[in-house]
Formats: sequence, structure tokens, C-alpha cells
Amino acid sequence: MQYHIIDGNYQVNRSVYADKENLSTVDTDSGETVYTGGAYYYLRMINMIKKELSTIKNEHIIVVFDGDRRCKRRLDLYPDYKKRKVKEMTEAQQEQKKLDELKFKTTFSILKELLPAMGVTVISHTDMEADDVIYALTRDNEHTYKVYSDDEDYLQMIKGNVKVFKLIKGVLYTEDVFKEEYGYHHSFLPLYKSLLGDPSDNISGVKGVGKVRAATIVKDLDKKFGIYEPGFEVSELEKLVEHETAKWASTLVAGLPIVERNLQLIDLNNISEDIHDFARKSFEERGSESSLVESKQMLKYYGFKSLYSLIAELM
Repeated sequence: MQYHIIDGNYQVNRSVYADKENLSTVDTDSGETVYTGGAYYYLRMINMIKKELSTIKNEHIIVVFDGDRRCKRRLDLYPDYKKRKVKEMTEAQQEQKKLDELKFKTTFSILKELLPAMGVTVISHTDMEADDVIYALTRDNEHTYKVYSDDEDYLQMIKGNVKVFKLIKGVLYTEDVFKEEYGYHHSFLPLYKSLLGDPSDNISGVKGVGKVRAATIVKDLDKKFGIYEPGFEVSELEKLVEHETAKWASTLVAGLPIVERNLQLIDLNNISEDIHDFARKSFEERGSESSLVESKQMLKYYGFKSLYSLIAELM
């Protein structure tokens, strides 16, 4: 069985911003004006995947959304995790922010209602992030998985039966493809990102270590160890640079506590057992039956007439 798993939130962001004109709305029978642009572009992406599967049996689509709250385990380790700086905004900027928040909220609401009617399994937990859940879903060796996300964090999921497809680049990452592009084994990616930090999650890196230096370090470790194992001792980094006289070496040694902290935040091997339990339970209880009548009614309700004929022939 092959499963196609989509990083739900990342694709919602792409879909909402694809609707740049903010004009895609529909007036419902109740007289309500509903924003539908983000959901429309998202469903086009789902339709693309379903079309790919239309001639293949034993394949299924799963969409995983982030929870509403930040991950408690990561917040306990690092209270500033995903903390956003409050910026002063003009009145126009405040209005745009409110509009954007409404667009995202409406898009999520439509998709969580419509996707199950199309035979797509939707998984979400209030306190869990999508990458953690998807990582837990893909740890078995019984099935094969194709994960759709442009978030680089997902590349650490790669293994023999797990591939990651970046939609923007149109590249399907396997172990070999990653090694050819990056120059080191994909298992070292958490260490690379721990050296650099991750601005998108407000995680600071080691001062004085940039992309080139971080890549050089993990490539050297890759040559020495061949593969990064969970529980990698940060002391190995210190040994690697103990005879290095360059200024960056002493900077790195001083920053090792930051690397150790960041590995706990970034390395998906560190997710808790309750996430594994939730993923297993969600997988066992997944639905797979689509309802042509129900999906037709919803597509009509939201004004997606152009999508109906395309989707109907694939259901």
C-alpha cells in the first residue's frame, strides 16, 4: 500500500497566497459571503495528486494539519519557540492582517469539511505539529510513503520506503538524490540546521557559523561516521575541531550547548511517544470512502463548479 501524505498547513499558505487578488468569494444561500480562493487552489493540488493515482490501486491520500497550539515539549525546552516579535503596524496593515487571518481560518474550515467527502483522510491534533505526526506515520517498513512539502525539515524523514516531493522545485527526494544535492547523508540534516538555527521557528543558531561552515562540518562528520545516529554526542563536534586553529572553531565549541538544545527541538527522532500513539491510532481509524453526492453538494455550495467535473471523474 502506498500513502501520499500532505503537509497541510504549508500547502494552505501557498494556496492562500496564490489567490493574490483576494477576489475569490461566494455568496451562500444563507446570504453569507465566504472566502474560497485558498480552498480552490488547494483542491486543484489535491486533484493533481488524485489524477496521478486514478489508474493505480491501493493508494490513498492523507492530509495532516498543525494543531492550534505550539508544541508543549519544545516550549518547555525553549520558551521562545515560534515566538513572533510584535511589530507596530499602520491601520491599513492591521486591516490586512485581520483579512489574512480570516482567509486562513475560512480555508481550513472548508478543507476539513470537504476533503473527507472526497475520500481524503484528514488528521490533526490540537497540541501536535504536522511534521511530528507525519514522521511518526512513516516510521514503519510495511507501506511506502510519498510526502508532499517544501519545508526542508521534512527531508530528514527520507528512508528506503519514504520519499519527499518538493512541489515548488518539482523534485522527488530519495536518499541518493539528497546526497547528490547536499553532499552529505540526509540523517545529518538536523545537525546542520541545529548549527544554523531556524529563523522561521525563532530558533537561534551558533554565532559565527553560516551555511558554508555548517555544511563543511556535517560533510566532515559524514565522512567520519557515514550516518548520523539518534543520540549523536555533541562532543564529537568538539573532537572534530580540536586541532582547528581558525576563529570559527573556538566559536563553535563555545556554541555547543546551543547545538545540543537545537537538536532536541529540530531532530524528529526526539518526538514523544504520545505522538507515535496518536499517529498509529489515526492511521488505524482512517477513512477511505468518498461520497460523490456529498462532495458535489459541497463543491456547488462553495462555487467550485469548474472543479466538480474534474474531481467527479476521479472518484
